[in-house]
Amino acid sequence: MTVDETHEPDFPSNWPDGHVSVLPEPQPADSRDRLRMAEIDVQLTDLDDDECIVVLLAGHRHYLHSTTARALSDKLLAQEGHAVAITIHDVTHTAGRNASRALRQNLQRRLAEWNSTHAARLGLPGV
Repeated sequence: MTVDETHEPDFPSNWPDGHVSVLPEPQPADSRDRLRMAEIDVQLTDLDDDECIVVLLAGHRHYLHSTTARALSDKLLAQEGHAVAITIHDVTHTAGRNASRALRQNLQRRLAEWNSTHAARLGLPGV
C-alpha cells in the first residue's frame, strides 16, 4: 500500500472517525493546493471486492466499504458550504465548498447505485 492507494484496515479503528473525517479547513489553503473538480471521481469496484467504493482524489485511490463511504458522505453534508479538510485513511486533502459538494454528490450517486444493484443481491441492507 502506498499513499497513492489506501484501503480499509483489517479491523475497524475508531470507526468512522479513524477512517474518514471532514473538518472545516483549519486555515485557508492556497487554491492551487485544493482539490479541483476534475480531480474528483467516485466509482464502484468489482462485485467480488470487499471494498466496494473507490474515491479518487487528485491521483489518490481510497478504497472504502459502503458504510465508510456513507459516513464520509454524511460528514461532507454536515460541512456543506465550507472549505474543508477531508482525511481518508490518514491522507488529508483540502477542498473548497464546490469541490466538497461535488464529492458528496458523487458519493451519494454511487451509494444509491450500489444499494440498487448490489446490496439486495448480496443480502445486505442498503446504506
